[in-house]
Amino acid sequence: MSKGIFILLFLGLSGCASITSGTTDDVYIGAYNDRGVSVPADCTVTNDAGTIRTKANRNIRMKKDKDEIFVECRGKNASYGEARNDEARVSIGYLLTDFLILDFCLISCWVDGLSGAWVVMPPRIEVEME
Repeated sequence: MSKGIFILLFLGLSGCASITSGTTDDVYIGAYNDRGVSVPADCTVTNDAGTIRTKANRNIRMKKDKDEIFVECRGKNASYGEARNDEARVSIGYLLTDFLILDFCLISCWVDGLSGAWVVMPPRIEVEME
């Protein structure tokens, strides 16, 4: 009996999305020239959760955040490109699970909402270099 109460308490104090999908996502940052060919570049990726410096054409792990992502890349020969992406969206499935199954959003919605776990990040952000 006490194990069952412990499990219910644990699930109630944590959010469904935090448990099943975590609070980070992998996002591919690509840099391309005007012919669509990948080019090397040093990139800075920024959202409200922080700033990450990386090389282009690879995956990075980002803290989930529902707000806009800004990518700025600098390549050889003073080439430059930037992109904005606001495709991150909130997953209604996680919200319904928190509300209907866990605890009617008394605690789990706060956990998932504040941690960003409800957010689904865009899988790719592509920067066209000039």
